[in-house]
Amino acid sequence: MSRGDILGYLSADDLLLPRAVSEAVRCLNENPDAVLAYCDFNLIDPNSSVVRRVRAPAFDYREMVAKFVCPPGPGAFFRRSAFEKAGAWNAKFHQMLDYEYWLRLGMHGRFVRIPEVLAAFRVHPGSQTFGVAGHIRSEEPVSIINSYFERSDVPDSVKPLRGQALSAAYLVSAQLLFRVGSYGAGLGALWRAFRLKPRNFFSLRSMRILLNAIFNKLGHRILWNARRVVQARSDNKIGAKSGQK
Repeated sequence: MSRGDILGYLSADDLLLPRAVSEAVRCLNENPDAVLAYCDFNLIDPNSSVVRRVRAPAFDYREMVAKFVCPPGPGAFFRRSAFEKAGAWNAKFHQMLDYEYWLRLGMHGRFVRIPEVLAAFRVHPGSQTFGVAGHIRSEEPVSIINSYFERSDVPDSVKPLRGQALSAAYLVSAQLLFRVGSYGAGLGALWRAFRLKPRNFFSLRSMRILLNAIFNKLGHRILWNARRVVQARSDNKIGAKSGQK
């Protein structure tokens, strides 16, 4: 429905900060060979308090495929001309459809990172990323990589990376399966990841993925509850002072 030369999307829970649009437009104007501009962003809690800054990784198309890395987060803007070449978003995916789309868009030019916080990504119990994913959605990473390598236009430089990419996809799938309590299926996904690329399985990123699956939700809930307690105490103090007056 949009008519502009530069497009963007924003999930319902996320935010664009001041200058997000103007900086993306400036970046794309200064880099005519780039098809997408993306920025760093803040992770925020249900009350919009900043949890931490996320420094988006530098763009490397081979790494994006081989390691299942998704550099763009909220605040990404891309050219209509590239969008028309890559096609629309694939509606059959629900958990990681942005990653699947960036794989296709990245075939038509490079992405440029803006090293500045210009957006915010909200994490809360009902969000699609943080919430409990269904078993089918947990298998999306593998489906995405398999669909990608079935394309006839996959760059020749990327084709040898299929095994490594599938191994990384199974690791991400295991992370999602552990989150929903499907430990048997999660262990099966870990085994497949190991068989495809043993070295990939023992990487630092793999350890982070597994730790995230185990502790991410717990850590966020502890933080949210602690902030609620602090806020409640602060409100009580204010109320007591008002009563004394």
